[in-house]
Amino acid sequence: FFLVSSKIYADEKILYLDMQYIMNNSFAGKSIISQLDKKQKNFSIKYKDLEVKLKEEEIKLVSQKNILIQKEFLEKIDILKKKIKAHNTEKAKTLDLFNKQKIKAKNQLTEELMQIISNYAVQNSTSLILKKQSIVIGKSTLEITDDILKILDNSVKNIKIK
Repeated sequence: FFLVSSKIYADEKILYLDMQYIMNNSFAGKSIISQLDKKQKNFSIKYKDLEVKLKEEEIKLVSQKNILIQKEFLEKIDILKKKIKAHNTEKAKTLDLFNKQKIKAKNQLTEELMQIISNYAVQNSTSLILKKQSIVIGKSTLEITDDILKILDNSVKNIKIK
């Protein structure tokens, strides 16, 4: 009997990277997170102060219930309800705008990152690049997270949130 052994060589080069790590630890990703945190903090302070004032106004109005005429009391309650409704509407609009800005900034970073990954794949004759989250087991030599992070940090330092 003849024993024939043959080796199979894969022509395909497959690599993987941790997209979430890059998004959170790149200069651009950190700038987005910092700007969003600042906006969130300002948003919270602004609306918390307004809510406190409205609550104080409500308490004051309730304390005047026995002093005021029924009609006048109901009118003041209606005015307060309108203020609260306007406040809630403005808060919802601001939150919606904040969420849109957040999505837009992350999409912009993702576009930059995808361009870099695409160029990296072409330069290194890579057939397939996978997300690390999709990998069960893989050689650490196939991970390109640090390489892509360095390239991204050199090309995109900051993404402004508008």
